[in-house]
Amino acid sequence: ARLHYDDVSTGKSWRVPDVNLRVPGFELGGEGNTEGGLNIGFERGGRLGVVANYDAKSNNYGLTVSLADFALGNIESFVNDMLRVESLDGSLYANLKAEGNIDEIMNSVVSGNLALLGLAVGDENGKVAGLDSLKVAVSSISLGDNRFDIGEVRLSGLTAKYEQWKDYSNLDRMLAVGDGDNASGQPDTVKHEDTAAAMPLRLHVGMLSVDNASVTYTDHTLPEPFSFAVTKLGVEASDITTEGENNVRLQATLQGGGKLNVVWNGDISNWKQHQNLHTNWQATAASPTHTPSKTS
Repeated sequence: ARLHYDDVSTGKSWRVPDVNLRVPGFELGGEGNTEGGLNIGFERGGRLGVVANYDAKSNNYGLTVSLADFALGNIESFVNDMLRVESLDGSLYANLKAEGNIDEIMNSVVSGNLALLGLAVGDENGKVAGLDSLKVAVSSISLGDNRFDIGEVRLSGLTAKYEQWKDYSNLDRMLAVGDGDNASGQPDTVKHEDTAAAMPLRLHVGMLSVDNASVTYTDHTLPEPFSFAVTKLGVEASDITTEGENNVRLQATLQGGGKLNVVWNGDISNWKQHQNLHTNWQATAASPTHTPSKTS
């Protein structure tokens, strides 16, 4: 089967050229099991597979979701409703499993793996941010008690560019998705209502690793634009938690040959009183980079 979705309010369309539905066993009422599967191939690359089973006697269910090589270009037009981007590339992978009971759906437990590869986000001046890979292993997530147990998070090859002009930055321009009076590129003001969490967040990350990241800052407000880069940025931490002591180590190379080492010890839940930050900055004579003037 094929699906073609048109959003008449925005003029956006979405095509799914390959849809397969499989329901080998189905029972409405009674005490039997129901199971089924859905397989979707996307127009710009990627496949989604869903397998579900349900026990009518106990009301227990299981759901497996697999996403392979899903091209972010499939959702670029929808991302532009939130961010002003000129290009969006990358591939998303997922293998997730949810188990629980229909009568207590919020107590369901989710586990599995996620990966984002080759992310590249661009604006009218070129690439703004990207990464080689982001991999997340989810041990278990339970929304009922607001518990997130993440086995590991590994991020490699993150790049980001921040450019500042007199009245706005490239980030402001990307966040400005409306037209009308906001043509300068400054973000629209959005009001958010405060919502009280039913339960405090319980987060545990077994391993966090950031490898070979880089950030470049460019200031266009000076007589000649000035750029400064932080490269070979790495972060290492284990057993990060919202319920106890944490230890995070950061190191980076500064433009011109300097080194930066940072160690943070602290308690996230008691952040006002229990924080220790140790910084070792070995600076050399920086070599400012002057770039040709740009107008935006």
